[in-house]
Amino acid sequence: MSEILTNIQEALSKRATDQSRNEEAVEAAVAAILRTKNGELELLLIHRSQRNGDPWSGHLAFPGGRIERCDDSARQAAERETLEEIGISLEKGTYLGALQTLTGLTLPVSVSAFAYHIEPPVSFEFSDEVQSAHWIPFKHLTAPEQQTKYTHQKSNQRFEAIDVLGPEKPLLWGITYRFTQELLSHRNAQSAS
Repeated sequence: MSEILTNIQEALSKRATDQSRNEEAVEAAVAAILRTKNGELELLLIHRSQRNGDPWSGHLAFPGGRIERCDDSARQAAERETLEEIGISLEKGTYLGALQTLTGLTLPVSVSAFAYHIEPPVSFEFSDEVQSAHWIPFKHLTAPEQQTKYTHQKSNQRFEAIDVLGPEKPLLWGITYRFTQELLSHRNAQSAS
């Protein structure tokens, strides 16, 4: 396991899983999936399909969705949704830990995120909710020239964002951006000796 991956796993292992419930918000769970390719850590982002009535239509995100009654936990929901949306079973991966549960900036949603590392090769089977998937190197996520702003069309608010796919493509922003920033913040953490 790389030093960056070890740092992330150690940082996340120190956090207790947030089991609080937000009765006012839609509850969802997502999987932050990492892989190592040619010695470099990469993060998986999906490009959600355009769908009427879906507030995240066309956005970049982690695979995931609503927590259902059939789910024993938020983590189980993230794993189930990942299998349903992109055809990847996270049981074969290494569980790294839970990220901080976040609430939406523009919608009443509470999202739990769980980090995993999987080994290549990875093949996808997309549901109709997913248009494509992209592995983004950590160095691309932190490059100063990739940092930008996203303007939310309904509220005209501006949010921090990363241009990960290039011109005329969706930006990484919102809850997924915030989860990504948390992962990135742990990459240089000092291991306890």
